[in-house]
Amino acid sequence: MFFGGARESTEHHIVIRGIDAAPFQALLEFTRTAQVLIGQENVISLLETADFLQFDRVKLLCEKFLERELHVSNCLGLMTYSQQFAFVELHASAMNVALTHWGDVMCQEEFKALPKETLMHFLKSDELFVPREDVVFDSIVRVGANLERVASSYRAQHIWADEESNIALLIQRAVVFFAHPAAYWYSSEEKK
Repeated sequence: MFFGGARESTEHHIVIRGIDAAPFQALLEFTRTAQVLIGQENVISLLETADFLQFDRVKLLCEKFLERELHVSNCLGLMTYSQQFAFVELHASAMNVALTHWGDVMCQEEFKALPKETLMHFLKSDELFVPREDVVFDSIVRVGANLERVASSYRAQHIWADEESNIALLIQRAVVFFAHPAAYWYSSEEKK
């Protein structure tokens, strides 16, 4: 590009679309000094630029920084973000935080937007720590906005058919409760 007779080799000013100046400058400095300053304010832009320009060492340093910043409040976001860059260790660490702090994680705003596949992955995990089974039910209820979509998928594809019966039962009860609260209470009292 710069030396092969391409147009850029004769230009004084070159624009690389999608690249901000600050992370690009940091990567140029890294090529000279093998050091890069990573902070909360630049880690995302630096990571994305390093990924685009294939600076694998800087990507690894950004991943390690994000692992140190991992917390209950950001574990779901970092778990999703780590998949974009194939960060296996960050994904595993974020997943571990979510599984071991389930009660706190399910109160996060990002929890409500979890895809059903991710929610089921969490619920089926042997590593899921919940003090009581009703916490699992509460987490399904918190997904609220996506619950009807889950119910439709259940009815259409029977995706829960092979799952453990207690999880399927909790989901069915949540669906019935949201769709027809009066019917839920009626059927519960009828069984007594």
